[in-house]
Amino acid sequence: MSRDYTRFVDEAGKLSVAICERAYENQPVMILGHNDADGISATAIAAKILYRAGVKFHARVIRRLDASELERASSSGRMVILCDMGSGYLHLLSKYSWVSGLAILDHHKPEVAEPPSNSIHVNPYLYGVDGESEISGAGVAYIALKGFPRVEYRDLSILAIVGALADMQDVDVGRSLKGVNKLIVEEAERDGYIGVQRDLLLPGRESRPLHTALAGLVNPFIPGLSGDEDACVSFLSKLGISLKESGRWRTLSDLSNEEKQMLFNELLRYLAENNYPTSTLKNLIGVSYILQREKRFSYMRDAREYASLLNACSRMGLHGLALTIAMGDRRVDLIAKAEAVYGEYRGKISSYIRTITSEPGRIVSMGKFYLVRCLDLVEEDLLSVVASIITESYLADRGMPVIAISGAAGGEVKVSARLPRSGRVQAIDLGLVMRRAASKVGGEGGGHSVAAGAYIAKDRIEDFVAALIEEMGG
Repeated sequence: MSRDYTRFVDEAGKLSVAICERAYENQPVMILGHNDADGISATAIAAKILYRAGVKFHARVIRRLDASELERASSSGRMVILCDMGSGYLHLLSKYSWVSGLAILDHHKPEVAEPPSNSIHVNPYLYGVDGESEISGAGVAYIALKGFPRVEYRDLSILAIVGALADMQDVDVGRSLKGVNKLIVEEAERDGYIGVQRDLLLPGRESRPLHTALAGLVNPFIPGLSGDEDACVSFLSKLGISLKESGRWRTLSDLSNEEKQMLFNELLRYLAENNYPTSTLKNLIGVSYILQREKRFSYMRDAREYASLLNACSRMGLHGLALTIAMGDRRVDLIAKAEAVYGEYRGKISSYIRTITSEPGRIVSMGKFYLVRCLDLVEEDLLSVVASIITESYLADRGMPVIAISGAAGGEVKVSARLPRSGRVQAIDLGLVMRRAASKVGGEGGGHSVAAGAYIAKDRIEDFVAALIEEMGG
């Protein structure tokens, strides 16, 4: 373990004691988590730790920290724990009084500002650890809270892994996790909570019929197959791959290595014949993280699909459902509802991608970046997902940032910025670019160097685009 990892883990453990003391003294505790799958996993970790410690709490999932949320939280008289957010808003947080204490558990690059008084700030960047690729928000929550005395925490390592995969931190060789994430994986393996193996990374590796899994592949998006089960049945049948065995639909996990290799090769050929970039499939083979305590054929068995399920429920507005599942509720009716929402979510995403890529004027080259106009099409909570898919499936070989915009609540515009994996050698920090460009037009922005976002006024879109061009040296 590197010196930085050791220091971060040790220091976070010490801060855990302070968080524990304040939590016991200031019950009930308010937990606020970000509404993506990483934030939900982090919130679930915090909630489970407090529950096991006998600390009363109230957990809520929110889109962002705005004035109304901060006013409500700071005036509650409770200790507040922020999960997967807060580090980029230190100046804003400092405007409020946190008399019962504030804990910021985040992995985003901290704003250059002093944290609020009476706060505990746990962030990997403060110890030389990269929060973009080496630990997620859920990982920070896991490391920072497992020091509660006499509280079992080891099973929560799987949520830290789910959060890391949700934030696309599988950037090491073979799409594996690295840094502190890797330490957590090794810990989970030793305790028998997770198994690691190399495989095709189709969604529903163990839970869905093969043709459904192929149709569910949206990142990368395969035109003519993604979202179309009938086309996938035809595609697989032509390859001679049997779809059923003993009356049961076969899943990816049932295929032989030879069948998997043939499927991958034929997908490459299909893309080439239809003039789509084959480079989009290079990340389709990699490390699978299998949650050993989950039932086989369930949506929670594969950590990536678990992350996708949580993300789908939350992005569709069912934050409570996502959080309940992350906290371990496995009631049949609850899981059935989540699976139905997941199917609806995939259908929406596929429809949006087809529209964006087929209608002229949706994707516009701005010289240094691509602008994707989704104002009248994509909901606020789904924009980041759409931006990621467009970036990696259609514009990955261009190596330039993708900036997508859609309408948001209150007459605002949401902006989602992504940098394709092929462009990550560039000296560009999208989080910084979003923050600076948004501030020039009276908005707010931030995030990671490869994935960031902003909110701006609807009548300042063109001014914002001009600010982006200026910030990117266009």
